[in-house]
Amino acid sequence: VVSDTAHRNSGFKVSMVHNSPEAGTSMHEGWALGNSVFTESAELYDLIYSSFKDYRAESAQIAQLLRSIDPSYHRLLDVGCGTGEHAYLLTTQYGFAVDGLDIDPAFVRIAQHKSPAGRFVEADMSDFNLGAHYDAVLCLFSSIGYVKTLARVERTLRRWSTLR
Repeated sequence: VVSDTAHRNSGFKVSMVHNSPEAGTSMHEGWALGNSVFTESAELYDLIYSSFKDYRAESAQIAQLLRSIDPSYHRLLDVGCGTGEHAYLLTTQYGFAVDGLDIDPAFVRIAQHKSPAGRFVEADMSDFNLGAHYDAVLCLFSSIGYVKTLARVERTLRRWSTLR
């Protein structure tokens, strides 16, 4: 699992607004209770965030970090992939094979369009089964915060570790 420490100062991705669901409620159920801030403006997401977020530099840092850990890493899963901009750059600029998942169907459609070689699915990051194994799991731009509780974060990270 590659953490989002490089992105601490770059802002927060807010993709849902609603009353917090109970700790045992899945992210998907919580999502259904509320409205996505970006679903209606998903097409503008990259335009908005690229004004202060340097996707190219971040992707270069991710590629460098992954290659320093293990140069053979190739298959990546981008959890909470949003519009897939990192996936697109990691694929086209650095040769990784990147799949992604996001809970917002509008984001998944955009990501799949950007990176047709990847597999992008609508799923809850804390409860999914893609039937595939990955060399590394990415969760960028504070997306892990949607898991909500420390206990759920720990369960989610243990689950992700089995993807290798």
